[in-house]
Amino acid sequence: MSVLSHLFVGQARSNPTRASTTVQEPTPAPVPSPQSCTVLAIDDDPAFLNGIRLLLQVAGFDVLTANTGVKGLNMLRYTPSDVRVVLLDYSMPQLNGAETLAYLRRLYPQTKVIGVTALDVHNIPSAFHEGVDGWLPKPFTKEELVTAIHAAMATASSGLALGDAGPAA
Repeated sequence: MSVLSHLFVGQARSNPTRASTTVQEPTPAPVPSPQSCTVLAIDDDPAFLNGIRLLLQVAGFDVLTANTGVKGLNMLRYTPSDVRVVLLDYSMPQLNGAETLAYLRRLYPQTKVIGVTALDVHNIPSAFHEGVDGWLPKPFTKEELVTAIHAAMATASSGLALGDAGPAA
C-alpha cells in the first residue's frame, strides 16, 4: 500500500452522481504485527543503507539508517520510535562498531544488536564479537536478514541470547 493510500484510508469520498454522501467512521490505525518492529541500520556505506531500507520496508519493518556510529546513537536518543533491533557494521570511521556497541549497550541494553560485516568474523575483536546478539556476514539475502531480525526479536521477548538453547529440561 502506498503512502498516499495510507493517508486516505477510512476517509469518505463523495460521489458526484449521488445526492448525498455518507461519512464513514475513520479506520483505526493498523496494529503493528508482532513480526515487525523498527530497525536501525548503522553502516558507512550509503548503497548498503539504501538497499537495507528497501528490503526491510518491503518486509514490513520501519527502518532508520545512520552512516556513522554517532548518528546512530543520536537517532536512538532522539527518535520516538521503538527501535528493537540495530544492524551494526564493524568497520566504520570515527566511532567504529566496537565503540558504538559499547555506548549502545550502556545506554540501551535492551536493544538487540546484529553485527554485519564483510570481514572474517574470526578477525573481529572479541569485545565486539561477544557483545552482539547475532551475526550476519555480508553479503546476505533478504530471507537471511529477515530471519536474523525475527530471531533477535524472539530473544528480546524470551530473554534468551541468540543461539541459546534455553534452560535445560
